[in-house]
Amino acid sequence: MVKVIVKPVVADTSVPSDMRLRRAELLRRYSFIKLQKLAVETIASAAEAWLATRASANDDLEPFPSSMVWISLEPLLRSLTERDLWSLIDSEGMRDISGRDVIGHIIASTTPLVAVTSIIRALLVGSGSIVKLPGAGPGGWLQVFLNLLIATNEDIASLIEVYAWPRTDEQRNRWLYNSVDLVVVYGDNHTIASVTSQSRVPVVPYGHRISAAVIPFCSVQPEQYDGLAMDILMYDQGGCLSVHTVFVEGDLERVQQQAQKLSDALSRCPLPSPAETMERSASVNEARSLLAMDPAADIAATEGSRWTVVVYEESDLIVSATHGIVYVVHGSKAGIIEVVKKSSSRIQGVSLACGGDLAVENWISDLHETGISYVCRAGELESPNIHWREDGRDLLRSLV
Repeated sequence: MVKVIVKPVVADTSVPSDMRLRRAELLRRYSFIKLQKLAVETIASAAEAWLATRASANDDLEPFPSSMVWISLEPLLRSLTERDLWSLIDSEGMRDISGRDVIGHIIASTTPLVAVTSIIRALLVGSGSIVKLPGAGPGGWLQVFLNLLIATNEDIASLIEVYAWPRTDEQRNRWLYNSVDLVVVYGDNHTIASVTSQSRVPVVPYGHRISAAVIPFCSVQPEQYDGLAMDILMYDQGGCLSVHTVFVEGDLERVQQQAQKLSDALSRCPLPSPAETMERSASVNEARSLLAMDPAADIAATEGSRWTVVVYEESDLIVSATHGIVYVVHGSKAGIIEVVKKSSSRIQGVSLACGGDLAVENWISDLHETGISYVCRAGELESPNIHWREDGRDLLRSLV
C-alpha cells in the first residue's frame, strides 16, 4: 500500500512512524543493490515523464508562478537520467552503500524545489524519508513529483511520507525526531539551532547563505546583464542562490556604468513581478530609508518595490534585505578574490557576467580556490543540476 500523503495530521504522536518497518519489508523483497537500482530507474522515469507532461503546481496556491519555477526545474529534470544519477552515486563512492534507515527532512519555505532534491538524494542511498513542510507549504510542486513517483513505482514511492506543521509545534517535532535516524534541515540560523538542540539524532544543516556575481574587466554582452538580472530577481531574491552583491572589477566610474546597465536589464527582465503586499512594500521602503542615511550608499535606480540598485563604496559582501535590493561594489581582481575567500562560508554560488571564454575559465579557477563550489555564467545560477554540491558538501555521503 502506498503511503505518500501531503499534509496529513499526525494522529498519534506517541507512536513513531512505521517507515522503518516498510523499508525493512522492501529490503526483504529486494536486496539493497536491487533497491538502489530501482530507485535510480524510478527517479529517471519520473523525471522523463515530468518533462514530457510539463505538469505544474496550481499558480493560485503557490508563492511563485510556474513560468519561474520551470527555469530551475527543467535543468534539474534533465540531469536526472540514469547515467547522471549513477555518476553522482559513483562520484561519492556510494554504489551499493546504504544511507540511514529513515531520514527526516525539515524544509524551508523560501524556494519550491528544496524538498524534491532532498528526497531524491535520500532515495539514491535507499533511505526512507519523513518530510516536514512549513505550516503553510509549499507542497504543490512536491505533490506533482510524488504523483509521478507513484505512477512509476509504488514501492519506491512508499519510502516517502510528507507532513506539514508549524515549527513551534514541539509535540510533532519530537515525534519526527523519534521516528528518524538523521535529520536534514534547511532554514535560517534560528531554525538550525533549534533543531540541533532538540534532535536526538545527527543533524545535517543547510543554513542561510547568499550568492554573489562578478563583472570582470572585459566586454559584457546585453544578454549577460539580462542573465544577471534573472539571478537577482528569481524567487524574489529569497533563495541561497540569489545574488545580493555584484562585484565589478574596476574603479568607481566603471561601477556606476555597470550599475546603469544592470538597472536597464532589471527593467526589461521578463520574470513575473512579485505580489505587491503591504509587508513587502514596507520592508523595501524601510531598507531604502536606511540606505538614504548611509554615506557609503548611493541608490542608483529603482522600479517600484520590485528592485533597487545600490552603488556602495565599500568593497565587501553585503547581505540584502531581499526583495530585489542588490549592492554593486568595485575592486581589483585580487581584492574581489580576497573578499570572496573571506566570506566563502556565507556564499553559496557566484555567477560571472563576462564575454570571453578564457576570462571566464580564469575566474572560475580562481573562485574555486577560495572554496566556492558553484561558479557559473550569469543567468544559470538558479538552475543547478543534481550534481550541485550544496554548501560544498558530499550530498549522499552525508546521509550515511
